[in-house]
Amino acid sequence: MSESVNGLSALSRDIAVQFRQCHDIEGALALVGLLEQVVALLPGLTVAQQQQAAALMRNALACQERKDWLALADDLTVEWQVFFASLPAPEPASR
Repeated sequence: MSESVNGLSALSRDIAVQFRQCHDIEGALALVGLLEQVVALLPGLTVAQQQQAAALMRNALACQERKDWLALADDLTVEWQVFFASLPAPEPASR
């Protein structure tokens, strides 16, 4: 897994903690940043990975709309981690 994906994985766990600690405003603001970074990854992903990312983002936004912070935190801790772990490691740079 690349460093950027590791960073996104850690960020999603941090956001989940914010939601669990009832810091929903801070969590929601951080979630926007996470979603923007995931969108930036989409062109390099397979169609199946793009579809999985889209489903995760739709579900995150639905949880946010319902103000279901615990469900969102659970998804960020479990489903998003599975997604990030499924992403391939980057190719080593050629010299």
